[in-house]
Order: sequence, then C-alpha cells, then structure tokens
Amino acid sequence: MSIKQVDVLVTGTLVALGFVQLVSAPPDHPQAAALLTLGMTMPLLVRRSWPLPVVVVSGAAATTYAFAIEPNPPFAGFLALVVMAYSVGRFSGAVATVAGLVCIAAAVVGTSVTQPTAPFEWIYPIVYFFGAFAVGRFVRARSGRLAVETDTRVRDAVVDERGRIARELHDVVAHGLGVMVLHAEAADELLGSDPEAARRSLRQVQRSGREAIGELTLLLGLLRETDPREGHEPQPMLAQLPDLVREFESSGREVALTVDGDMGGVPTGIQLTVYRVVQEALTNAAKHSLARRVEVAVAAGDRQVLATVADDGPVRSGAAGAGHGLVGMRERAALYGGSVDASRAGSGFRVRLAVPLP
Repeated sequence: MSIKQVDVLVTGTLVALGFVQLVSAPPDHPQAAALLTLGMTMPLLVRRSWPLPVVVVSGAAATTYAFAIEPNPPFAGFLALVVMAYSVGRFSGAVATVAGLVCIAAAVVGTSVTQPTAPFEWIYPIVYFFGAFAVGRFVRARSGRLAVETDTRVRDAVVDERGRIARELHDVVAHGLGVMVLHAEAADELLGSDPEAARRSLRQVQRSGREAIGELTLLLGLLRETDPREGHEPQPMLAQLPDLVREFESSGREVALTVDGDMGGVPTGIQLTVYRVVQEALTNAAKHSLARRVEVAVAAGDRQVLATVADDGPVRSGAAGAGHGLVGMRERAALYGGSVDASRAGSGFRVRLAVPLP
C-alpha cells in the first residue's frame, strides 16, 4: 500500500467515524456540524505536504465547533488533531514547527474553555497533542539519520564497485598488451620469410593496441586503492556464460540461456561488463526471489549489446536489500555509456542492460 493510499484510508475512516457520531447523536445544527467535521478531518489528505496549513484549518474547525455547536467536538476530530500534531513534528521545518506548536496550543485552549474543566484535566490534551508532536519529531530525526546512513552505504558500494572494476580492467589491459607483444615478436620473425603473415600480426597489434588504449583511459578514471590480497585470475568473458548458468542451476532453479550475435567482436571490457551484470542479476534472483525459472538473453548487434535477465517469482518475504547490487550494475553500464533498467515484470523481476558498441 502506497503512502497516498494510507492517507486516503486514514482520512476516510475518520470522516466516516465523525458522521457516525453525528447521526447517532444529532447536534442542534447538523449541517454546520457536518461541514465543521469535514474541516477537522479532510485536511489529513495533504498533511505530509502542508502540515502547518492542515493543523491551522483543522484546529480552527475544532474551535469553531466547540463555540458554535457544542463543547465537545466529535471524537474523529480529536483523533484528526492528534494525527496532525504528529504530522507537524514529522514533516515541518524549524520555523513551521514553532508555528505549528502555537496552533496546537490555540486549538487546545479553544476547545477547552467552552466546558468546565478541573485544573488537572488540562494535562490530558497536553499529553495527547504534544506527545504526538514529540513522536513525530523523533521519527523525523531518526529518518534523517537513516537517510544519511543509506547515502553513506550507497557511496561505499559505488567506491567498492569502481575499485573492483578498476582491478578487472587492469587485467584486461594487461592481457591486451601481452597479445600485442606476442604478435609483434611474431611479425619480427616473419618479416623476411612471410611478409603477409607479418602484416596480419601487425594488424592484430593495432587492434589490440586501440582496444587497450580505450580500456586504459577508463581505468585511469576509475583507479582506486586495491587490496593486495586480491587475486589476479583471468577475467570471465561471454564465452563463460554457460558455466555461470550451470553454477546457478545447481541451486535448484531452471535457467534458459539464449545468446545471439557475434560475441567475439565485442570488446573484452564490454564482455566483462555484460558477464558481471548477468552474474549479479542471477545472484539477486537466488537471494531475493522465489523464482523457479530464470531466462537469460544476450544479443550482440551492430550498435549495441543487450542482456536481459527475467525471473518468474515474487520477492522473498523479508529479502528486500539496500539496492547495492543495482548500484554496481549501473556503475558498470555507465562506464561504457550504457544503462540498466530494473523493474517488476508480471509476477517476477527483470533486469535489462544495454551497452553501445564503439
């Protein structure tokens, strides 16, 4: 249920409660009483966006009801004022908070002076309204701390993922330079005996050099301190996707893998990005969903590489995470000018990666 739906439900419940009370015990001026009851309850619909005006309107309606209709406003109006006192504490800034407290105090006084009250009975509205305000203020402070902590975790996740990307690109560049050296040595040996073969080796040196320069440019922009304990295993390419799928299938889920296009012509850095995004999407499906089947489709065209991972299961109860996996996916895609779209698809979840080819 969305926040808006909650507000509609709460407002509708209080409006209905107020009218039930008016019908069961009709006041002297029923039409005016009905309008003032709406004035006390209906503003709750916009309490998050306009907490101060809401408490002004509702408090004024309650005070008018106490003076013009009868000393005791409907119980629904009292509950609405409690919710609005909470809203002022939860959603107002410093200046609006002071004004809101003044309005709450005025409403308490306005609804109390019309009826005989023992001195100690003033404690009850103070406890109700200002207690609700204090709870709202506490929730606001806690939410602010949680937002800061979440932002910090997301930034840390971005830094960690960029560090990992930098280490992997280092291996990609090192591999490309190694290929260049081997072909250059071969061209040197074949230059006299087989010039055509030497030219083929030199063309391969050119291709590998251009690719290595592109990867090195990205690497220099992302390089972070690395952990010396990190290993330097060969980085996985798209040819290893069947092995990744078989590993995932060992968890008891069915995976359908479709690969279209010439993957050999895709630069190694982009291959690594696609592999890692598919790997992360499969990991998320295993951790956070009840899916029994996952479809993985990778297609390489003339202009871009597309990868889609879609499962058929709902989110596992209590498995919602902080979204750091998606942060990492988007960091990798953005590195090559690509994008990642993650959304619900039917009863399951779908991750779609698009990376343009150079």
